[in-house]
Amino acid sequence: MAMISISTSKNDQGRAASVFSKHLNELGYRHAYIGGFAWSLLGSTRPTEINVLIEVTDVDIPTLREKIAQLDSHFARAGIKFYFVKEPQPELQEDELVRVSRHNVMIETLQTGRIGLPTTAGPTYLVPHEETGESFAILHPSVLILTKLKRWAQNHDSTRPKTVLKNKSDQNDLDYIIYWLAENHLPIGFDDYQGKGKDELLGFVRTYRNKFAENQELMETLQSLVEPLDWDNL
Repeated sequence: MAMISISTSKNDQGRAASVFSKHLNELGYRHAYIGGFAWSLLGSTRPTEINVLIEVTDVDIPTLREKIAQLDSHFARAGIKFYFVKEPQPELQEDELVRVSRHNVMIETLQTGRIGLPTTAGPTYLVPHEETGESFAILHPSVLILTKLKRWAQNHDSTRPKTVLKNKSDQNDLDYIIYWLAENHLPIGFDDYQGKGKDELLGFVRTYRNKFAENQELMETLQSLVEPLDWDNL
């Protein structure tokens, strides 16, 4: 079975996100980009896939994917994954189409309120794509950091090789956004994370602080993003 060709090109991902957002907006589904694609829009350079948080109430995510694939032949499913195909071939569908196509863009569609994610796709923050110039709505960076802290805190002690690699990637993303928030004078938005209480979210920050307490510069920067009383209570 042929391996699936995946593109991490910013231009390809920008095109895929543009078309995907167009369909979501036309269908009336509020959404916000999270994960590595959101980080790349903020200036991070690591290769990534597209992750998008979607508010759906009338259908489930697989049904939404199917609806979009029916609207636009650029989208296709292969196994449990969903892709933007740059050059559709009318005679091919789904898995077969994805496997013969080059430079597919993988789109991870995530439902609000699942796996600990916020229950709403907001607040959002518009960021222009550096190559296309089009602006995309990402989950506000003050909340985005908490989605990453949550996952890192839950898995940081794992010794599984794949998880160790993922945790290292998450750690790099966290370091990046901590400095980004500080440079943009934006505190962490504990009260804006819908679906989790502030105490639980502060617990993720506490775990991160305790893990990297010896990194004085990083900790001072992180502290600047938290209210003094909250930091003292960590």
